[in-house]
Amino acid sequence: MLTTNSTGLIWCEDSSSKETGERKQLRNEIQLQQFSNNLTHEKDQLQATITILAQEKDRLQTQNNNLTQEKDQLQATMTNLTQHQEKHQITGFLSLQYSWTLMKMACHRSVSAYMDQGAHLVIIYSKEEQEFIITQLGSNRAWTGLSDVETEGVWKWVDGKVLDKSG
Repeated sequence: MLTTNSTGLIWCEDSSSKETGERKQLRNEIQLQQFSNNLTHEKDQLQATITILAQEKDRLQTQNNNLTQEKDQLQATMTNLTQHQEKHQITGFLSLQYSWTLMKMACHRSVSAYMDQGAHLVIIYSKEEQEFIITQLGSNRAWTGLSDVETEGVWKWVDGKVLDKSG
């Protein structure tokens, strides 16, 4: 007669004769060996899973570190932009963009400071633009790109054009 136990082991049992002690011991050893093999296989699977999870943890930790570093850089950039914005007011008129600084400096220093930033002093092209600038400045004073530094009484914009007093 064939018999199966809880581990799936199948063995032949002779019901007509009594099982001898040796035979019983052999059956127990076979069952024990199968149980041991099953445990070893399960342990190997668990160790493989642990290895995969450890690699995933390391990958996620690296990703977290990179994101934290990127966040810190973005926060530093945001702080710099906020500080810059506190020093400068940026507004627009038509397609032009203006930056007003609260720093006080001599005219020649303001020209070089703005040029270092890729900007220049304002050149006013129309009465509407002049009114816009006056409205933006309010009671504050500001340098424009107009001077008579080359010839006294001959007013020129920083781009070299002479001031048109007619419009």
